[in-house]
Amino acid sequence: PARRTNAPHIRANCDREDSKDLARAFGTPIVLHSIGPEGSLRRTATGLGIHSILLEAGTANVFEGGAIAVGVQGIMNVMIHLGMIDGNLRRPEWRLIVRKSRWIRSPRGGMLHPAIVAGELVDEGQPIAHVTNPLSGDAEAILSPMSGVAVGLATSPIVREGDPVANIASVQNKKTHQKIRAAPMTEWTIKDVSETLEDISDDESGACIDDTPEDE
Repeated sequence: PARRTNAPHIRANCDREDSKDLARAFGTPIVLHSIGPEGSLRRTATGLGIHSILLEAGTANVFEGGAIAVGVQGIMNVMIHLGMIDGNLRRPEWRLIVRKSRWIRSPRGGMLHPAIVAGELVDEGQPIAHVTNPLSGDAEAILSPMSGVAVGLATSPIVREGDPVANIASVQNKKTHQKIRAAPMTEWTIKDVSETLEDISDDESGACIDDTPEDE
């Protein structure tokens, strides 16, 4: 399987309002529209009217304290939202609902050196990684083709030509861009805020996460 790390985000069928509301209640700044793989528990349950969401956070097979804390607080938020326990929802300062995102791919094979971290806001033309030829030492920068948030990053030190390096959710709205810059996801925890700025990311050159091969 592909080796990568993910910024904390919820995957949900955002065409179903109850599922979208659950995703909002959980509290991550990023929500990816996804109906889920055919035969998966989430897709089957949602189809039966049992609205379901999925948390993706951190690196597979690694216990990461920050990702665990997000999961615990998110579960508490959902329980409050459903009336199972008393309390006040803790919300992020901004939320990006991603309909389509774009995997940026390596133009050559070699040694991969990431220049950003998962959850980081990147600008158009900013280097997101460098690929080095292990024999010649020549390095080539991989530039982001647009401004956006890095939802996922490859963690393998070796890439082939065409391998996915970073999954970028486009951010075109200047107000949203400024909000994320002021409250970066890399320093994010679920907070107590009175209002969340919500925006839609729908990259015409991108794809829904469900349309991306499983090895990416």
